Amino acid sequence: MDNAQKARLRVRRRMLKACDLPDDPFAGTKLDYAFNLVAAAVLRPGKHSLGNVALIAQLLARSATRPLSDSSAAARLRALVAQTRGRRRVPRPPAQPAADNLAVVATLLQLDPPALAVLQFALACQDSDMRELVDPIVCANRRDLALAVAGVALARPLEEASR
Repeated sequence: MDNAQKARLRVRRRMLKACDLPDDPFAGTKLDYAFNLVAAAVLRPGKHSLGNVALIAQLLARSATRPLSDSSAAARLRALVAQTRGRRRVPRPPAQPAADNLAVVATLLQLDPPALAVLQFALACQDSDMRELVDPIVCANRRDLALAVAGVALARPLEEASR
C-alpha cells in the first residue's frame, strides 16, 4: 500500500468515525421498561419465553452470546423483582440530545409528564429490541393495552394508572 492509499484510508476512517451514530439514547430507559414489564406481570417469566430476548439478557447482566434457558431466565427475573419487593423503576429519561428534543416536542404539544412518559415508551418501542420484548404480550382490548402501557411507562400499578 503506497502513501496515497494510506492517506485516503486515514481520511476515510476519520469520515466514518465522524458519521458514527451515538449510542442508543433509550438504552437505559428500555432496561427500565423491561424490568417494569416483568414487575407488573405484563410479561410473565414462566409463561413467556424470555431466555433469548436481548433486553432481558442485558437486564440480567448476561452476555447475549450465551443465552439463558427460559427456566433460568425466569428464576433470575423473579429474584430480581423480589429484590425490589415488586416496585417498578421510574424509567430514566433518554440520553442527550433525545431528551432535549422530546422536551421541545412536549412543550409544543403541551404534554403533561404522564403523556410525555407514554410518548417516550412509544418511541422506544420502535426499536427492534423493544419489539422483540413486547411481541409476546397479548392485549385482548384497548383498555388492557392502555393499562399495560401506562403501568410500564409511568411505573405505577396498573389499577392506579387507570384512574
